[in-house]
Amino acid sequence: PVKLYAQAEIKKIIAYARIRGIVVVPEIDMPGHATAANRAYPEHSGGGSKRHPEFTFNPGKEATYEYLTDILTETAALFPSPWLHFGGDEAHYGNQQWPSLPEVQTRMKKLKYTKLVEIEHYFNRRMADVISSLGKTTIGWDEVTGSGVKPSQAIVMWWRHNKPKALDAALDKGFKVILCPRVPCYFDFVQHSSHKSGRRWKKKFGDLPKVYAFPEGLIDKYDGKKQAQIMGIQACLWTEKVKEVKRLEFMTFPRIAALAEAAWTQKSNKDYAEFQTRLRSHLKQYAKWGIYYFDPFAPPLVKEPVGP
Repeated sequence: PVKLYAQAEIKKIIAYARIRGIVVVPEIDMPGHATAANRAYPEHSGGGSKRHPEFTFNPGKEATYEYLTDILTETAALFPSPWLHFGGDEAHYGNQQWPSLPEVQTRMKKLKYTKLVEIEHYFNRRMADVISSLGKTTIGWDEVTGSGVKPSQAIVMWWRHNKPKALDAALDKGFKVILCPRVPCYFDFVQHSSHKSGRRWKKKFGDLPKVYAFPEGLIDKYDGKKQAQIMGIQACLWTEKVKEVKRLEFMTFPRIAALAEAAWTQKSNKDYAEFQTRLRSHLKQYAKWGIYYFDPFAPPLVKEPVGP
């Protein structure tokens, strides 16, 4: 079931995280990935596709911008994070109905646009300006790099590992970047060849050695100035195929330990064999805490919790 949070519950989560040195960054995805919001408020829907129904917000309707501004304003007030993530990805999965929406056509004619991507970019610029007006820095997925959002007001998350030029473009334009490519940073991907439940990308996935080695070989080609634009790395775990906490833990541990070292350890100090030696004591601690982890030292003996 979907969990709905009251403001008081959100404040408790933020306080819990703050004590542990964690900043909770909210993401209100737009103009795509809006199905849940559109089911509640269908008057702001921009439609979708057969596979992704009611997927987008209507980028032609002024009332939609007002509605989303209200949501972002409330979100900004709730979360003390200096960043507010607005998504900006995969709108093309559900913009097929935009040409038939009168508000979209009227706005496109007024702005002299001929392509749907132009009004998508217009939408992104407007919402990034709203976030800036709320005193926050926008975060967006790497599709926003070409939308005209200013590098001074936004951080880009590079996630499309099969599109390295998207990373090049973000750095060339002066954006600060967070590296979270699907392989090896999506933890909803399987972590061992024997695993049946979970995603792969053309048979590729993020096993423990790949996570530990990241981002070696990726950023070496950039000069010092561009390397300085890279803020760090992030793991992503999308829960469409995670039906219980047991599986969530299984997909997270011990990869999260490898990711931590990948992020914080100097390249010259990284040693995977030595990490494996220390990891054995980590696994004992996981067991003590009651965490259901994947044991990379005995994969045939570990029962994989399946997805839905």
